[in-house]
Parts: sequence; C-alpha cells; structure tokens
Amino acid sequence: TICTILKDVVYTPGSFMAWEDTLSSWKSLTTILKSYDHDESPPPPQPDMHKLGAEVIMRGRRVGSSVKTTLTLRPQQAPEMTDEDLQHVITEWTNMSGFLCALGGVSSVHHGVRPLSLVPSASSVESLNTLNVYSSQCAMARSNSFTSHDQLSVGGGRSRSKFRLSINMGSYNAEESNVSNCSLFVEELVSLLTYGNERLGVKVRETVKEVLSYGLSPALYPHFFQKVDSVLQPKEKIQTSDQQTTFIDQITMIIQHILELRSETATIAMVNVKMDLIISKLINYADQLPLSKQAISIKIKLCQLLQTMMDCRTDLSYHHQMRFRNEAVERLMEWLTSRKEKKGSSFVDLLPQGAQVSSLLQDLDMASMKAVALLLDGLPLQPPESSERSGSDEKGKLFFKYFNLFMELIREHFGGHTTLASPESIQQQQQQRNVFSLKQYTITAMSNMLMANIECGLSHAVNLGYHEEVLLRTTFMDVLTSVFKKGVEFGSLADNNLANRYSQLVEFVTTVTEDGDMPIITLFSEAIHPNNMDELARVLVIMFDCNHKLTDFLLKVFQMEVSSSANYRSDALFRGNSLACKVLSQCFKIFGSYYLQAELRPLIQKMLQSHKYRHFEVDPVKLQDEEKLLDNQKNLLRLAQSFLDAIIHSLPGIPLQLRTVCHCLFTVVANSFPDTALDTVNSAFFLRFISPALVSPEIYGIVSGDRLPSPRTQRGLMLLSKILQNLANHVVFKKEKHMLVFNDFLKENFERSRNFVTKISSMGPYEEGEAIDSISFMKESDKFSLHQVLWDNEDHLSNAIIAMRSVSFNDRAWYQPVQRLETILAQLGSPYQHNRKVSLGLRRNTTISSAQLETFLESMAPEVDDHVLKQARKVFYHGGTSKAGHQVFYCVLRKLYPDMSNKVLYYAVSLMRKFTDKSFDLVVDLTMSTSTNEPDLELLINFAVLVPELTMCQMETIYLYNCNRSFKRFANQLAYRIFSHMKGAKKVVAIDNVARLYQYIDESNIILSKTSQSFEEDKLIKIYSPCQLLCSDEGCNKYYVRMKISESGLMLIYSERMQVFGVSMHIKDIYHVSIIKEAQAIDNEPMKLLVRLTDGHAITLLYEDKATVLQHIYYITSRWQSQQPYMQLSERKLQPKDVPGTLLNIALFNLCGSDVVQRAAAYQLLCAVKKSFQLLPDSKIISTAQGLHVPANNILFVKEISTKLAEKEKQLTLELLSEALTSLQKSGTANKQLILLYIKPWLVNLEKYNSGEEREKKKVHNILGVFVQLGISSPELSSMLQAEIWSSLATMSPDFLSSVLDYFFKTGSNAGLYSVKAETLAETAVTLASVNTQLVASITVNAMLKLLEETSKEPTLMLNHHFLWSQITVLARFIHRLTFHNKIDVLRTLPELCYITTMLMGQGDTLLRTTMHGIVLNILHSLTMLSHCDKLVELLSLKMVELELPKWYLQFGIQQVKSSATVSFQSSKMEHPHRHSSISDKDSVNIHSLTAITELFSEVMEACIEHFKGSNTWFERWHQLTMKSALVYNPPLQSRSFLALGYITKTMPDETLAKILKILGKVHYATTAFCYASVCVHTHTHARTHAYSQVDIKA
Repeated sequence: TICTILKDVVYTPGSFMAWEDTLSSWKSLTTILKSYDHDESPPPPQPDMHKLGAEVIMRGRRVGSSVKTTLTLRPQQAPEMTDEDLQHVITEWTNMSGFLCALGGVSSVHHGVRPLSLVPSASSVESLNTLNVYSSQCAMARSNSFTSHDQLSVGGGRSRSKFRLSINMGSYNAEESNVSNCSLFVEELVSLLTYGNERLGVKVRETVKEVLSYGLSPALYPHFFQKVDSVLQPKEKIQTSDQQTTFIDQITMIIQHILELRSETATIAMVNVKMDLIISKLINYADQLPLSKQAISIKIKLCQLLQTMMDCRTDLSYHHQMRFRNEAVERLMEWLTSRKEKKGSSFVDLLPQGAQVSSLLQDLDMASMKAVALLLDGLPLQPPESSERSGSDEKGKLFFKYFNLFMELIREHFGGHTTLASPESIQQQQQQRNVFSLKQYTITAMSNMLMANIECGLSHAVNLGYHEEVLLRTTFMDVLTSVFKKGVEFGSLADNNLANRYSQLVEFVTTVTEDGDMPIITLFSEAIHPNNMDELARVLVIMFDCNHKLTDFLLKVFQMEVSSSANYRSDALFRGNSLACKVLSQCFKIFGSYYLQAELRPLIQKMLQSHKYRHFEVDPVKLQDEEKLLDNQKNLLRLAQSFLDAIIHSLPGIPLQLRTVCHCLFTVVANSFPDTALDTVNSAFFLRFISPALVSPEIYGIVSGDRLPSPRTQRGLMLLSKILQNLANHVVFKKEKHMLVFNDFLKENFERSRNFVTKISSMGPYEEGEAIDSISFMKESDKFSLHQVLWDNEDHLSNAIIAMRSVSFNDRAWYQPVQRLETILAQLGSPYQHNRKVSLGLRRNTTISSAQLETFLESMAPEVDDHVLKQARKVFYHGGTSKAGHQVFYCVLRKLYPDMSNKVLYYAVSLMRKFTDKSFDLVVDLTMSTSTNEPDLELLINFAVLVPELTMCQMETIYLYNCNRSFKRFANQLAYRIFSHMKGAKKVVAIDNVARLYQYIDESNIILSKTSQSFEEDKLIKIYSPCQLLCSDEGCNKYYVRMKISESGLMLIYSERMQVFGVSMHIKDIYHVSIIKEAQAIDNEPMKLLVRLTDGHAITLLYEDKATVLQHIYYITSRWQSQQPYMQLSERKLQPKDVPGTLLNIALFNLCGSDVVQRAAAYQLLCAVKKSFQLLPDSKIISTAQGLHVPANNILFVKEISTKLAEKEKQLTLELLSEALTSLQKSGTANKQLILLYIKPWLVNLEKYNSGEEREKKKVHNILGVFVQLGISSPELSSMLQAEIWSSLATMSPDFLSSVLDYFFKTGSNAGLYSVKAETLAETAVTLASVNTQLVASITVNAMLKLLEETSKEPTLMLNHHFLWSQITVLARFIHRLTFHNKIDVLRTLPELCYITTMLMGQGDTLLRTTMHGIVLNILHSLTMLSHCDKLVELLSLKMVELELPKWYLQFGIQQVKSSATVSFQSSKMEHPHRHSSISDKDSVNIHSLTAITELFSEVMEACIEHFKGSNTWFERWHQLTMKSALVYNPPLQSRSFLALGYITKTMPDETLAKILKILGKVHYATTAFCYASVCVHTHTHARTHAYSQVDIKA
C-alpha cells in the first residue's frame, strides 16, 4: 500500500519539505475541524493564521470529474462552509493525516531525533547504529540515574565494542524533544481521540484510530507511547469521565493493532517503551468503571490486548514484567469474581440492554480466562507488595485463592449437566462451544499456574484427586495431564528448594557463553548502585573462584574497564568506583589476607617493639625536639628497604589466585596499552593491596586490637606507603621537598619492582611449594547477599536491561539469559522473607544444657525442616511479657497431634533456651482440645528428663484457658504423676474468658488465636439452662451444664466446679461449628438429643425443648457451610520422590469411577505419569485422545497394572501406599474395597523399608496404623482387612513380622486396656498367628516375660502401680486372643503360660481377671484339640467344666459375674461396665487360689507328658522361670514365685536353699512365711497346710 511505501522513504531535503508543508496545511485543517459547530459557521481565523497567509487547498473528488476549490482566509471575513465543503475538508484532512503518519520518520531525522527505520533493511550494522542512537535518545527523558552526572555505559567486552553506547544522563534536553514537529503532530493526533463534536466527532476519532493503528511510522512509536503514558492517570488519581473512557477505549484498540502488525523494525522502535506501565494504567482505569456495556467492552478489549502482549512478550520491554503479570492476573481474577457475584443478583437485569450485558459478561469470562492462561505461563506467583515480606505462606494462600476460583468456574459451567445431546438451535450450539472453550482455557490456566508454582501448588491441590464431586476430580486430572505434557519438574518440592534456587542463581550468574562472554556481569556493572558495588564484587569473586571460573571472570571485568577507558589516559585505569576496581580490591582482600599476615606482621611487630627509640618523621615542620632529621631519614630508608626486600623475597608465598589476578590484569591492559601494562599491575599491587594494609594493619588482622600502632609508628607506616606507591608508579618525588631524599632509593629499585611484577604476572611454571592455591568458601550468606543486592537494585536492573537490549537487539542469545535472571528472582521472591526464618542455632552456655538434651537436639535436627517448623510454631510460640515482667509462652493444645510430639518438643526447648535467664509464664490454650491432642507418655517423660528442674523453677505461673473435661481427666491421671511437683509449687490460674487474662497480661501483648476467642466475640444465639449431659464413658454419669450456642459453635459449661492440678475451676467443653456433623432427636425419648461430631464421637443431651435446640444447631451449621468454599485444599508436604506414587494412586483410584469422562481422564493421567517417570517401559499403556471409551468394570485391569508396578517399580511403595491410605480415609465403602485390592501387591515391598532408615520405618508404622484405624472406623471392612491385608503381611520374614508385632504392642499399650484400638490389634494378631503361629506365639510370650522381668528394676508393692502395668494388661489381652484354637502354640509355650498365669491371676480389675480365666480355659481347650488320647481328652474336658463353676471364679478373684467370657469381650471405653471397678486388699487372691491354679497346671502337665513330644521339659522350664523370679526382689511377683516354687519343686540343691535363706534376712515377714511354706512342701506334712492357711499373698 501507499502507507507501506511511505514508511520506507528515507530522509532527503525534498521528503522533509513535503512533510513540513503537509503538516502546515494539516494544522490549518485541524483548526477548522476543532472549531466547527454544525449549528454555526466557523469562527474567524486567529491573527497568527492571517500572518501565515495560509491558503488551504481542499480537493474533493467526484465521479467522473475533479474539482479544485480554493478557500482563502482573510481578516474580518467568516467564510461560508457548505456540507460539501466540510466533506472535502474531512477527506483532505484524512489523507494528510495518513501521509504525515506514514512519512513521519523523515521529520524525526531532521529534528535530530533519528528514527529507528530509515532504510528498508534495518539489519545492517550502519542502520543498527543509527537505530541505537535514536533509541537511546528516546529513552533519556524516562531513564533514572543515580546522580545527575552519572554515566550509564552499556555493552562491553571485545566482541561488542562496536555497539557500545554511552548515555550522559545530565546532557539531555527534554524540552527540545518535546517541541519537535513530529512530537507535536503525534500529540495533536492523540488529543483528537477525545474529539467530542456531535457531527464530526465519530468520523475524526475513527480516522485518528485508523491512521495510528495501521499507518503510523515506527519512528513515531516512541512519541506516541510517550504521549499516551503522559495522558493516562496514575492509579491513585483516576477520575472517570465519558471523554476519558472514550479515550481509553480508542487507545486500547490502537495498541492492540500496533502489536498485532509489529515488524522487526517496529519492535526495535518500541525497545525503550515500558509497555507494562502503560497497560497497567489502562487496566486500572477500566477497573474503576461501573458495570455497563461500554465498561465490559473495554475490559474485553484489554483482555485481548493482554493476550497479544503475551504472544509477543519476548519482543517487548518491561519495567517489571513478573510484577506486572501478577498484578494483571489479580485484576482479571477480580473481574471474574465480581462477575460471579453480580450474576446471581438482579443488578444486570435492571441495566438497560440487560440481556446484551449478560452476553457480554460471558464474553468477558472467555477473554479474561484466555488472558489469565497466557499470563500464568511460567509465572511465579508473587504476593502484593504490601505482603511481600510474609514469605511462602502468602504465596500458598494466593495459589489456593486462584485455584479455588478456577474450580468454582468449572463447577458453575459444568456442574449438574454434561454435553447436550442435540442442541436445538445455533445459539445453543455456540453457547455449548463457548462453555467447552472456557473449560479448556481454565484447565490451561490451572496447569500453567501449577507448573510454575509446583512447590506450593501440588501440596495444596493434590486432594482434589479424591474430591467427592466427580467433575472436580476429572478437571484436576486433566490439569495434571496437561502439566506432564508440558514437561514439569518436581525438584522444587524438596525441602532444600530454597538452597536449590540459590544454587541456580549462582550457576546462572557464573555462566560463560560459548564465545566467552558474560552478559550478566555486563548487566551488573551497569545497573548496580555504587553503594552496593563492594558487596557485589566480594560475592562475585568468591562465587567464580569456587566454580573454577575466576580467570574468565577477571578477564571479563578488566576488559570492561579497559574498554571504557580507551579514549583516556592509561594512568586513569582502575582509579574509579567501577565493578572492576571493586573486584580488584576484593581479590586482594580475600586471597591476600593470609599472605599479608605472614609477610608484613613480623616487620610491623618489630616496629611496635622499637617505637620508643625509632622515629620516622622526615618533615622538618613536624619534627619534635628530641628527634633528628637525618636519623629519621635513615630509619625510614631502612624501613622501606626491609619492607621492599621482604615483599620481593616473598614471591613463592604469593597465593595462586593473586598471581592469577595480576596475570589477567597484565594481559588485558597489554592488549590496549602495551607500554603501561607492568606499571598498571605494579600500581594495583601496591596501591590496592600493600598500602591499605600498611596504613590500617588492624583491619587486615596484622595487629591485634589491643596493640595498635602508636602515632609515631602510624606516621612511619604512612610515609612508607607513599614511598612504595611512588615506586609502583615509577615516579620520583617532586612537590614534597622533604621526600626528595628518597628519590635515589626509588631509582635504584624501579627495576627490581618491575622484575617482581613481571614474575607475579606470569602463570608459571612454578617450583614446588610456590603459588599455593588459597581456599575460599562460598557460604549460604554469600548467596543471600547476592539475592539482596539484586532485589534492592531491581529498578536499575530493569532500566539497564532495556538500554542494553536496544544496543544488542538482534543478539537474542545474549538477551535470553538476561530474561532468565528476572524469572529466577521472581521464583526466589523477597530475600527478607528468608532472612526472617527462625534460627534454631542453640547457645551452649545456657541454663538448659545437658548431655541428654544435646543428644536429643542433634538427633532431631535432621528431621526438622521448614514444614515441621511451621507446624510446631502453631503449637508453641513466644508472645511478649506479662505485667509481672515474665516472658510468656503459649501452647495451643488442639494443634498438637501424636506424630508431632518430639518435633514440637525440639522446637519448644530450642525456643525456651533463648530465655533461660528469665522467669516465664505458660498460657495453655485448651479450647476445643480432645483426647487426641493429649501429649503422650513419651513426650511428657522426655520433657521431664530433658528440661532440668532449674528451668522448671523459672516457670512462675500456668494459665489454663478454657479448660475442658478431657484435659481434666488427663491432668489428674497421667500428667499429674509426672508433674506432681507443680501442685503447691506453681501457681495454676484458671482463665475462663479473655477479660480475666487481661489482669495478668496487657491486652496488647496477648497472642491468642482468633478461633479461640471467637466464642466470646461472635454473636450469641441462645443459652439453654439447665441441661443434662450424659457421659457414657464415665459409667453413664450425668452433669448439669449450661449450653451456649453461638455462631462459632457449641459450648457446654459445667455447673459444678472441678479440681485440676489441685485448683477448683469451672470446666467447659467447646465444639467448633466445623466439627458438628449433625444433630438429631432420639425417638421415644422426649428430652433426649444427639449431636454427632465429625470424628465419630457423639454428645448426648437432655433438654425439655429439644426441638428449639436442634433448630439452632442446624442454623449455625448451615450458616457456616454456606460461608465456606466448596472445597478445602490440603496442606500436605510433598517431596519430589512422593510425586510418582501420589499421582499413580490418583489415576488408579479414578480408573474405576462412575463417570466415563472421569475414567478417560484417569487413564490419560496414568499414561502421562508412566511416560514422565519412565515406568513400566515394556507396558502397552499408550496415551490416546481424550474420548477414549474406558469401561466401568475394569477392577481387574487396575489390579493388573498395580501388580506390575509393584513388581517393577518397588521404589514407589511407601509413597503410593501412603497416598492410597490417605485417599482411603476419605472414600466410601466401595472405593475403600477397590483401594485395598490394588494396594495388596505392594505390601510385600514393605519388608525392604522396615530394615532401612528410621524415617522409612516410621512410614511403615504409619501405614500399619492406618490399616488398624480403618478396621476400627469401618467395621464393614474388617473381614476384608484381615483376609487380604494382614494375612499378606503375615507371610513375610520373621524380622518384619517381629517389627509389626512390636508396633502392635506399643500402640496398644499407648491406647490402653479399655481402648478399641488395643482390642482391634489383639484381634489382628490372631490373623497373623493363623499364618505363622509359631513365630507370633514366641514373640508374644517372650514380650510378656520381658515385661514381667523389667518390673523388678523399679519394683512397687502393687503390680498395678507399676508404670509398665498398662503394657502388661494389653499384652495379656493379646495372649487371651491367641490361646484360642492354639494360636499360641501351646505345646511350645505351656511352661511360660503357666508362669504368666500364676503371676497375673487375681491382679487388676475384673476385665483382667476374666482375661486370665479365659487364658486358662483356652489353654486346656487347645490341649484337648491336640490330644489323641481319649482319657486325656476326658480329663481336660472335666477340668474345663470345673473352671466354669463359681468356686473357680472366686479363685481368680471374679465376683458378681455370671459369664467370664461375656465380661472379657466388653472392652471398649463406651461399653465396659467394670472399667472403674476395683478390688480392695482384703479381696486379693489368697494362697488357696494360687495353690489351686498351680495344682491344676501341675496335674495337666503330668497327664500330658506321655502324649506330647517335648513335654518332659515343661516342669523344668516352669521351675527355672519361677526360681529366677523368686530370687529377685520384686514384692508383687516374688511372693507368688515362692508359693509356686514350693509346690512344683521336687528337689532343692543346697546352694539354692542357701540363697533363699539369705533372702529371708532382708525381706518382709510375709516373704519369710512363704519361704517357710515352700520348704514345708518337701516334708509332705500337715505343716504345709497350716502354713498356707495362715499366710495371705498380699500380707
């Protein structure tokens, strides 16, 4: 076209005159148009126009002829203008506008602002140089400098010297540029975009938009964007108006067209335009517009502009690209949110053309989401500037916010319906296509965001793979598949992600291109502020040296310095504050400190020793009375000679890095200034290395702080420094006459110094022991310093990047690494958030210090990462001081879980060590805490052991906030035993409201969570009183309570005060609304209602008006649910190695889903995971189109795939099982069965990890724990678990099975005798024994024997008072289960079982006594099963019948029980009626009972000896166990052992009898009586019966 040809016209005087002449006419026509009113004739011309004598030629074209009309404007004459004349004016004005826009480049050349496109080929060096000059001048007015006289030198390096650009910030005259004709022309055009004439306005605006969009010469782009930028209002000053809105609308379309039609020439022209600043202003204005058709239309156009901008983002320049994109995403997401909010209201319907607005809103959805998808591509999320120091938590919240909104959009458009089978109209077809397009854009946006923020995104979103809504699950799998196809990396999930990011930064900064260039170093030299240059130089020197690139780095920076001084004198080299000068100084400081100390310290120490009688002042004016000039001159001369000799002779000891510095310096300078290269090195060595050390020896560690040089010595060192500097510069003294005496010395040593410099500038060969490599270390603090320097100079870096980009625009290989720098900095975020991390560096010299404590801290340190610390800080934290001046610590018990115990203890002790010299108070927040949050025994014991008593004495007060009944039971039992010293020794204060806490701690210093305080602050619904609370876990006790219902939840306040730690207080149970599942009335119970909780527990209440209570509870739960997002993302911490197993489980889990689209998405995800992680290379799983028909009944396929994976990819076992069990807990029964089926093949791999690291062992135990808990929470799966899972585990190696049983025993003991968990574990042990009876029986019995033996280490008078009692009772329950049907291997374990029974029968409560009775019955039953002798079977059967008689119940201490079996299986907390029953001392089992059971076992053994192999050793083994127990002091067992021993012993050696007699003198009378009774056994006289009748076991 003509415009294209005109754009390529080069500058000539003729072309310029044509442009100027046309511009003059155009101005006149513009004046006419601007003054035109359709109701009146134009006003008279202005006087200045008459002087011009301008004649406006208006040409109008008609069909078949041409008419020329001349209109001459004369003073005092208003010309008449017809409609035809007006049309001619408009036509001519339009043509002139297009001509001036297209030919505008020639004007910019004439005015000294040379355009970027003067010749058709802009690729040549000559044209590029021309373009660079123009580009730089356009950028001058907008560039920021450090001072008004600073120079910004861009480029550098030998390979780029011809493109070098030097910009003097202070020499630019902005006013001249602003008044150039081309600038004024563009300014006038832009102003016409708001032309508001009713008749001509639309025509003029459209014309201007057309010529600016398509006809504007690239040379005028800088003028156009500068004008637009000046017209647009900043965010804080935006005032909307119709005129301004029209302008925004027009400008948006113009910029859109300019970017769409960009060419290489146009791109170069816009290189200095910071496009993000202009677009931000447009978005900010649109954001202020009220909802209207025009406002929505503008927003749509802006979204389209952002799309175009992202498509060509590598061709544009930005002020802060990442920040702009984050802000744009935030704004567009707000548009989507506001649209969603208004869609449900009637606001849109009330607007004029409401239907059209609604349609536009849908278009805005589409445009916004498409733009957001492009903006999020490779974008690390950054919180707003106001939150930038809040760290990764804010980034995670931002990700959650966006991801949640994306899911809401998917749900809104696809929830409840699928594809229309046959759309009825074209409109419906289009609507359906739009909906599916929106879904694809949303999925693209989600995948782009997840891919760029995988470190915080995947952990938050992974649970969506199991969401209850199939649509959301399917969408998330589509997102994951898309991420895999794009090639995502999961390394950023690691705990050391921050360290890896810093390593990437270091690697990137130290990168050397193939041609030896370092573009990042060039950038740093131009952009970093002088105040930060020293720190930058120090860090760079260390980094390049540690990466073995020091030589390349030095050559680069020295070449940059020499190139910048090419037009100046050589003696000006390395004299300023450039990067090269700073690097040179830092090299000498880093690599030369040891050398200085080794060579100069002896000489300076000698000066210090002789400073009283040696003087060095040579200036006659400054001589003191006792000093002689000649002597001082000789002293200084000898000093200079000695120092010079020492330096020259120290050549072998100069470190290799220093010689490298000198060599690089010599090499670079010699290329440009061959005659002065040695002098430059000489000057640098002495000026920047030796002289500073002489003047300030204390800084370099040459002298210590307590032996600083005296003023006389300091003066001598100063004068010595002058002499050496002149020696280095090869100049003699001229101006300072008192120094002339040293010129002979200088002349004599000039050559020596040159020879010395020549040697240190060479790079070998070196002799042995010469040029030793100095070791430098790069610390994490050095990386942080680099990050901080770059962050603080972000604006300067941006400006320098733009300037350098304009110089080397065609060198994309150079620009790409510069762009990468911005991405790395965005990923790192603010350096200050990393600096604020809590440091757990522990001080050794503190009160809290012990060998056990240090061992504990060292062992825990590897397990404590950032994620663990984040969780621990929620449980325990420091919060200011109390009114008494004590430090205050807070413990939020509800956030403590069993697996966190040691980690929280580690953090708490570490935090407390900082305040060990001060008294402190402890605020325990018990709000909503349950038995799940109670610290376990191990934690409390560790705390008591690790924290010395001295530290506990510093605890002044304990504040119990919102104490509940659960903690009351805990405090009065387990915890009270361990911290019994707190009673009376510490002040325990009950706090039932925050106002009372104000009495002790200032309100401003209280740091309680908002959740805890919400029950006092939220709106109160109603208080019901009196109510009755039924507590079935306490034997159906009833408590009178006041029930308070608020918006936060339910609170039960007990009427009676209760004792906690010896303090009387009101107790209240608080249940947050989030854990209330439902409330329901109990049929046939007029006052009874049940409140079910999400953890499976229930609250039973009695109240007259229960209907009102139910109504209010329903209200608060419904209200809370309506305010929550429809999904909650998880916060699990994923590691890189967790990803394959986690995502594989999501795919396998969903492959059997109910929806065909869900199954297809799951298959695609399976294929993507397989390909990405190279799993099952021989498998035929191939990715296909999305529409794959996957059948619903493919359980066998899933199991087959899982089996292959388990066999070939064993390394995924722990991660897949952990993820599978996580999903299992959130699934229904059918899905749980599916999960159990496909994880079964993986169980065999657990054996490998059980013998591995401690962390892996913990994971194995966690997996076992989930199986156990599943059996408790899902009784319907119990049979499947026993048959499929536990039976599979039982087939593994003895070591693994032993580990499993050990876990069972410990877990059951922690849960307690009455717990459902302990009973479930015992039942599970039966399954294990069914597969491997001998091993399970041996492990279980030996564990019980070991426990009984350990009770003697800390003996108690009563066995049930021993701290191992809980473990003994639970293990007895295991044996109780295993004895049935010979799962205890009775033939091998009978002696041990007899011993255990005699030691435990009659002990404990009713449950344990019935348990022991059941064990004896089951033993006899097992022997009966194994016997082939009818007589023996008859005897054993008779004994079993006798055991069921009441008299035998009494022998076992069982009273008021009809059936022992019935009681022994009522073991849960909720059911057992005898839990709190106790037996007094007088009810204890007596001698007759123990004799009876001993006789029973003896009789059975004697009867079985002839029938069972190996039974001949039974008595001997029983005797050995009993004898061992009898000879050890342990009252509960020793007395029983003596009695049993007296009966089963047939003969007793003298030495054994001697031991027994020795014990008689040391023990209680009762033991003496038992010993006597045991001896009487051998006489077979009446004395035995007499002894038995007189002595009671307990007595």
